[in-house]
Amino acid sequence: MLNTSHGFVPWDDLHHVELSQTAGEINGKWVFGNANNTPRLSRIDLKPFKTAEIIELPNSAGNHSSPFGVQKILNT
Repeated sequence: MLNTSHGFVPWDDLHHVELSQTAGEINGKWVFGNANNTPRLSRIDLKPFKTAEIIELPNSAGNHSSPFGVQKILNT
């Protein structure tokens, strides 16, 4: 989980967290946050309050605020 394309990076600087949503409503299952030192996002399970996943974003630089989602708008 802590290996990156830049090698083993066991630390980072967590920024800009966002709670998970279902149909546009906060459900509080997960919190997502981005790293400021490396192009990574974390997914934290809020039941045990432990990191469930760390995702490295390919071809990314300066991903400051990357966990913020965009609401999908359906035109019907």
